[in-house]
Amino acid sequence: MGVKLLSLPRVVFAQVLREMQLFEVFELSQVSKNMYTRIKRVRRKLKPITVSHGYSRSEISATESPGCNFDLNFRFEQRMDSVVIRKLNIRDLKIEVSEKIETRKTFLCFEDQFLTVMIPLLKHLMDLFNMKYTTLLVNYDRISEDFFHPVFHKCVELNTFSLSGVPDQCLYRLMESKPMLKALNIGDLFEYRFKLPLTARTIPRILIEFAYSVCPVFVMNQEMITILHHDYEVESLNWLLKFWLSERNTKFQKLTLGCFWTPPNFDVLLKGVKYMEWDEKRRPRYYEYQETYFPIKIDCKDGFDLRRDDGVLATIAHDKERKMLHFIVWNQRQ
Repeated sequence: MGVKLLSLPRVVFAQVLREMQLFEVFELSQVSKNMYTRIKRVRRKLKPITVSHGYSRSEISATESPGCNFDLNFRFEQRMDSVVIRKLNIRDLKIEVSEKIETRKTFLCFEDQFLTVMIPLLKHLMDLFNMKYTTLLVNYDRISEDFFHPVFHKCVELNTFSLSGVPDQCLYRLMESKPMLKALNIGDLFEYRFKLPLTARTIPRILIEFAYSVCPVFVMNQEMITILHHDYEVESLNWLLKFWLSERNTKFQKLTLGCFWTPPNFDVLLKGVKYMEWDEKRRPRYYEYQETYFPIKIDCKDGFDLRRDDGVLATIAHDKERKMLHFIVWNQRQ
């Protein structure tokens, strides 16, 4: 099959490749150096490559379509009773594979190889396909010098976990080494202990797993903030709305708070605040934006609108499906 494909004209070869799954294309690239070179010239475009380094396993994954499912996975985990069934040629290295799961588009590899092959494998994928960007998910106490390599210079999303009790300096340094970050997800934010460096204040999107004070929302200058777990009272959120009405922040676009299993008491939330019910002539029903891998659409039909003195419109809305509360600022003056 490889020989027949290599004899195809360039345009036809590229069309055949585009109809193949990413997992199949990678397998095909292992056939020979000539095949690798032909595939490389097609420049098949991918979403940012995801690198995950956790306690139980590590993973390098790639996809070319929006969504949560990856089309090509290399999973590194402890496999005590496994044997090597094949070896993947990655530049000057060989990755030992214990199992190939085609239904999951995954190569199962041995955990002790991960840090050795991570950089060569990333370079290999970036060379084979059209993608120079990465996203990084790493347990905080597993950060090593490898994650400061230039291959991560174009990291657009950083996810860290288990911050409690660990010095912040390592995270600061990791963030400073990634000037193209567009999203930061951190495990928790204790205002009295952990302070975001100046670099973080230029990152458009921040997701916080746990936060115990409303104050960090205002000391950060992000476009979008998501806090999944929190201790916020409705009275604090009322103060948040009044704070936004009194300031002139032009960057802030959205605050999302999780754990709202039921709608908040809007009588308390909107106390002392002038608001309007939705009018389709004033603003759209849906608020849409793009995450790293997929688009998000929020229904704001049942939300309440607030207008600032400078004409900027915002909406506070409960998301029944996601069990979240959204505070959304529309891009233009309404």
